[in-house]
Amino acid sequence: MGGVMGIVRNSNKFIERVRSAVAEGKAGGDSITESSFSESNDSVRKRVSSILADAELAWETMFENLYPVAETAGWHVSRVSGPEDILAYIEPLVVKAGAKKIVTTTQKAVSEINFSHLLGHLELSITEINNTGNIAPSDLRSRAIDADIGITGVEYAIAETGTCVLSADDETGRLVGLAPPIHIALVKRGQVLSTLDDLFVIRKLQFLDENFPAYTNLISGPSRSADIEYTLVTGVHGPGDVHMLLIG
Repeated sequence: MGGVMGIVRNSNKFIERVRSAVAEGKAGGDSITESSFSESNDSVRKRVSSILADAELAWETMFENLYPVAETAGWHVSRVSGPEDILAYIEPLVVKAGAKKIVTTTQKAVSEINFSHLLGHLELSITEINNTGNIAPSDLRSRAIDADIGITGVEYAIAETGTCVLSADDETGRLVGLAPPIHIALVKRGQVLSTLDDLFVIRKLQFLDENFPAYTNLISGPSRSADIEYTLVTGVHGPGDVHMLLIG
């Protein structure tokens, strides 16, 4: 019952935020709506430049803000300095889970890791999965579904909500962060945004530049479902064990 009450409280909080935003919109009149649609491309571009500059320059503060929120959302969060620390984190996780198969994306944060150390003394297979066409879609799907652990980078992380943002590109296998029961997300300095609003501004510019991603996954902790008798269960429709490693 406690899980259900938690859902209700979170839902009420979300609804209250929506009501507040609507009230602000009404108070401001039609001019707010008009300005949002009439904003020039240059104005949006400047806003995005400012957002990305803040993410890069204030990365330490962004990490500090993200850490507790992500933990509250259900992520296991750790600070790591680089590839060696990442391997040191992954190895006991592999042993504890009895993992035999790992799938990864080819994003930069992942490709910088030399997994040969793990392969040297663990009975483990590691497969890179991406959307370049090197692997048949049916084979890609089966490898991701059969995997024990999926390791991805992120496009962004959101400090406000403890969210990892994964989007469609040639380096990102869509199922890597969705199908395996354990997901490890690697977040680099400069990738953490303050709020979801910042992400939406970036998306607006991508839309204007006709570079809008085909899909975006917003992952805010482990998969949760209360479909059956309102009992909250994790890991039914996706990873139930999620880890966020902040690199830097």
